[in-house]
Amino acid sequence: MKQFGLKRAISPIMLIILLLLLGSTVGHAELSVMDKISYEVKFLLSPDKVLTVNHQLAEEVADQFGVGASYTPIDVIYLETADRTFLSEGWVNRIRWKGGKKKPELTCKKRCPVTGEDPAAVLAALDRVAADGIDLQSDSCSLEVDWGSSQMTLSVTWEASGKFKDYQSLDQFNTGDAISYFAEFMPLEEKDWNYPGWGTDNLARAQRVGIKMFRVKGIWEDTEVTFDITTLPSDGAAEELVELSFKAQSYSEAAEKRRRLTASMEESGILLNADALKTQKILDAGLYDAPPEPDAILPESATAVEEQTFRSCGFEYVWCGDNISAIRSGAFADCPNLRYLRLPPTETEIEQDALPAGRDLCIIGVPGSFADTYAHAHSLAFNPQSVE
Repeated sequence: MKQFGLKRAISPIMLIILLLLLGSTVGHAELSVMDKISYEVKFLLSPDKVLTVNHQLAEEVADQFGVGASYTPIDVIYLETADRTFLSEGWVNRIRWKGGKKKPELTCKKRCPVTGEDPAAVLAALDRVAADGIDLQSDSCSLEVDWGSSQMTLSVTWEASGKFKDYQSLDQFNTGDAISYFAEFMPLEEKDWNYPGWGTDNLARAQRVGIKMFRVKGIWEDTEVTFDITTLPSDGAAEELVELSFKAQSYSEAAEKRRRLTASMEESGILLNADALKTQKILDAGLYDAPPEPDAILPESATAVEEQTFRSCGFEYVWCGDNISAIRSGAFADCPNLRYLRLPPTETEIEQDALPAGRDLCIIGVPGSFADTYAHAHSLAFNPQSVE
């Protein structure tokens, strides 16, 4: 692949001087890739101070930013492994379906921390990403710098949009569906990241983390701003994130507006002094840990889990083999410690009250199989089983 790099004849000090002389729009031929970069400045706001009990912006905040009454619902699915393999390598895989749109949007991002908050630091991050083999001048990707409270992050983004089966919303996507969708559109850079097939190998063991959020637009001075209100996955009290952002086409524009807007929100007391690590928070809230070794494995000769079989057991993980065709009512009655249950890939009759009440149960199985479908239909977590 063609790689972008800085001429070694230009010293770091000379580069900074050059940037200061030329400003934020670098016209030097060696740095033409800078023309592709846009900026998105992001802030986290205090939910207690900006939201009403109906999870909408408080009147004084809406008035301050000229926010209208139209909130757009957005469904989002992230795919990530229990040990966060993609995130640890800087990759984020997301499907998003905005209200009113006819098809979902698929996004794959490669993120690289920027060490510093100036143009020279952005250039250094570009050089590191290019050294990893990503062609930054390719028309297939876009470049953006996300600028939070104290950290810049360079994002290289590949996007695709297409129909999947005859689905009308992300609610119809189970884990296997999401994996299939990504396997079709994932860019080669991610597929072959550490070795040929790295991306698809890790997709096969990824979990589906689904969230719902609402977006509303406003105006600050002459700049369009966006509020994203996200409720994190939770079995207890819901935690909400409120992110305010705006886009800019140059470093100087982003820096000046960021300075002024920060001062304004600090004065009104609504700003949280924390970086908007929304994806990290969503994954931390929605991912299940990899399951331990099963406490009980039903023999392959077993064809059903009969009534009372595991009643009042203290097991955390029970493995039902491929020949199980029925789980009878009360089979797992009074099992508060049961957290993982492996279901077979083929159709299984699961009678009413067969499984513990509540949603703190993770189904283990083959993506796209009956186990996956059952978990999705009953709002249970699903974790692809390990394949030896």
